[in-house]
Amino acid sequence: MEIENIPTSEIVPYENNPRKNDSAVGIVAKSIKEFGFRVPIILDDKNIIVCGHTRVKAAIKLGMTEVPAIYAEGLTDEQIKAFRIMDNKTQEYAKWDEDLLKEELNSLKDAGFDISLTGFDEGTLIEEYSQKIKSPIYEITRGKPLISELFNVEKTKRLIKEIEKSNVSEQIKDFLRYAAYRHIVFNYENIAEFYAHSDEEVQKLMEDSALVIIDFDKAIEDGFIKLSETLADKFLEQKDEE
Repeated sequence: MEIENIPTSEIVPYENNPRKNDSAVGIVAKSIKEFGFRVPIILDDKNIIVCGHTRVKAAIKLGMTEVPAIYAEGLTDEQIKAFRIMDNKTQEYAKWDEDLLKEELNSLKDAGFDISLTGFDEGTLIEEYSQKIKSPIYEITRGKPLISELFNVEKTKRLIKEIEKSNVSEQIKDFLRYAAYRHIVFNYENIAEFYAHSDEEVQKLMEDSALVIIDFDKAIEDGFIKLSETLADKFLEQKDEE
């Protein structure tokens, strides 16, 4: 695969490019200025951009008259379209290990390196990564609750039975079945206790499912029961007012 230097005047942006990239041009330009043009763009046989629209815009912004490129040889028009989309879409699947990211960015900061060249603003780094709020401490206070003690599905089951006996279309039944699950009642006090007893994998899944509060300042560091009682009192007050 040969890398060629192609004049920017001969490069043609793909007119149906679905990726909106103007907001990234500035930081990419700073990156090219600091590190050089390290990743070639990809062109088809008509010099239309397959991958690298942002880098080309950044190069033009910097006054570059040519950029390194490779040609997408041996691909059909359909494959090129699919590859163009895939190249952008796959970036959405990658996630940050925030602890390792914090270490890397802090090491750059300690070395006096301009953090903004990584694409992270230093203010954002401090707010979202360096000073990430510590999760409240869930301590075991009693025996591990049974799964059946974590939620109540009686109303949901009753609704689904009524739906199944109805004469509405199957499509409407499907819709109503999904709606019925909204009536599942979660016992968050028991869920917090179950969480405290669980291993790291289960805890992570519970956090991702928003079954425990992990970012609520110190609201429950004084005890989840206290928070539960407060919420219960508010609920009873509202019921009395109705």
